[in-house]
Order: sequence, then structure tokens, then C-alpha cells
Amino acid sequence: MIQYILLGFLNYQPMTGYDLMRALDHSTGHFWHAYHSQIYTTLRQMEKDGLVASQFVMGEGQPDRRTYTITEQGREQLTEWLSHPLT
Repeated sequence: MIQYILLGFLNYQPMTGYDLMRALDHSTGHFWHAYHSQIYTTLRQMEKDGLVASQFVMGEGQPDRRTYTITEQGREQLTEWLSHPLT
């Protein structure tokens, strides 16, 4: 399930793991929580599976960050998942 949540957020805009964590906390934090390790592990696997791509961005005066972007394959998988009702 977390994979599709992350794809949903990345469908709006590229985000870092930290950005995704904050988005999750603000949207589902009242009833469901994901751990940092769970998010980053899922992002690495999604990149291996071709669902997201990452780019390392050097920060000026800030820490360097890895930004994730949804791929076309990721969009297709998200659309497929959304087309089926949850049971």
C-alpha cells in the first residue's frame, strides 16, 4: 500500500524522502504512520523496479538531497491500482 501512496504524491511533483515523510504525516498521520526506514526502503525498491527515478541535487548552504520523480511505468501502475476498488 505504501508504494501506491508514494506514487500518488510523486504524481503531483518530484519530492525527496523527507518531503514524502512530511506529506504522509500531514495527510494520514492521524490514523496511519510510516517509518522513515519504510519510506526509504520502499523508494529504493521502486527505483529498482523502474517506478521512480532519482536525482542527486547538490545543495548550496543546505544538505545534498535525492529527489524522486515518478516514471511513466510508475504512472501506469498507479493508474491500474486506482482503477480497482479496494476490498
